[in-house]
Amino acid sequence: MGRNARYRAVRRPPCPERRRHPARPGGRIPETRGNRAAPGRETARQPRLPERHDHPERPSGQAFPVAILDPAGLAQASAQGVRRAARPAVAAPDSAHILLVDDSLSVRRHVGRSLERFGFQVTTASDGQEALERLLAGERADLLLSDLEMPRMNGFELLRAVRSSPAHATLPVVIMTTRAGEKHQQLAMELGASDYLAKPAEERLLQRRLNALLPARKVRA
Repeated sequence: MGRNARYRAVRRPPCPERRRHPARPGGRIPETRGNRAAPGRETARQPRLPERHDHPERPSGQAFPVAILDPAGLAQASAQGVRRAARPAVAAPDSAHILLVDDSLSVRRHVGRSLERFGFQVTTASDGQEALERLLAGERADLLLSDLEMPRMNGFELLRAVRSSPAHATLPVVIMTTRAGEKHQQLAMELGASDYLAKPAEERLLQRRLNALLPARKVRA
């Protein structure tokens, strides 16, 4: 009896701070100390947290609206757009013919398309010399729209040559240039220019100024 009493005296109760876990296969019990695993012991795997999304979770089984496109309608709209873009601007037979003179290819293309949208017939020349040669060769032109700064023959020289030709003395000549100063404009008007515009000219303004210099029957309404 005394021996059993001594044995009961030395036995210690289980530590209340130790967390009890269900036993794992093999008899290993995971144990952690703070955020670190105890050395020599198997650590418990932490469950993976679900990924966060900007939108709240949608309840299962809830229906949401879905946009449905009409393939036939899309194809028809696309075909109409292609036909509209491919349709060239056709000038009337009695529309005015404008000779556009500029050494810049991009300007000739951009301004030429605008003039065609206005209903004019357009031919182009890359400098004053080419434009003068075409006029002297008998090419029809109801109006001359010219830049100032060009190689071989600039706009001032072209204007002087056109006004000295009896066949083209009354031909309307419009100067369109980046030189917007009063000095260049005054010189052009003294040489016989009909109008003077600064680049880039707004399309509607250009159309009004050109229409004012052309016969009424050659201007599309």
